[in-house]
Amino acid sequence: MNIQDLLNNKKLNQYTLSKKSGMPLSTVKKIVSGKHKIENCSGKTLLAISKALDCSIEDLLNVSFEPLSQSINDFTNKDEYYKTMIGNRKNVVLAKESASDYLHLSNQNLDEKIYVYSSSDLPKPFVVKKVNNFACIEYEKIDGLLVTSTNQTINDLLQDEESNAQTIYESLANYYFNNNESYDGLKIDKVNESQFEYYANEAKHYYDED
Repeated sequence: MNIQDLLNNKKLNQYTLSKKSGMPLSTVKKIVSGKHKIENCSGKTLLAISKALDCSIEDLLNVSFEPLSQSINDFTNKDEYYKTMIGNRKNVVLAKESASDYLHLSNQNLDEKIYVYSSSDLPKPFVVKKVNNFACIEYEKIDGLLVTSTNQTINDLLQDEESNAQTIYESLANYYFNNNESYDGLKIDKVNESQFEYYANEAKHYYDED
């Protein structure tokens, strides 16, 4: 959910938010578009917006204020795309293909989908696997974003039948060659062993010249 969603839920538009909050319309437009990040607003501005939207400042800060209608082509790299689109969202962990991208296990493509673990539903382009909490997920924080560990990422990719095969090959190949041509240290869940065996040998030759 972003600020435009909040406005829609309250049946408000940018003009009425400006009137109710007492802020200039130009300022409201910058905040809604994401040009002015909500976390950089003054306490006075946050209070005015929260009162106008009938929510707490904490709720306001938990809402993602990413620019509307962002395309992946607007960014110089996939990492910046993920950081911008996730924004202020709490309880979101990058997973599967997106985690592989962010960990640089795979060679980043132009797929706009963002695969995540989350405790709540999220709008497109997010593809959510809902969990009540992250206790059963192995993850870490890298450059401000929560992302599944290399081990968790590869197991998730192997387990999901809809995972991109090229991403699996690249993830295993890059792990193998970055680990002195070895899969040592990679802990494959028993349920994924057959899938791992299927991909692992071919992944060793992924970068061989034809």
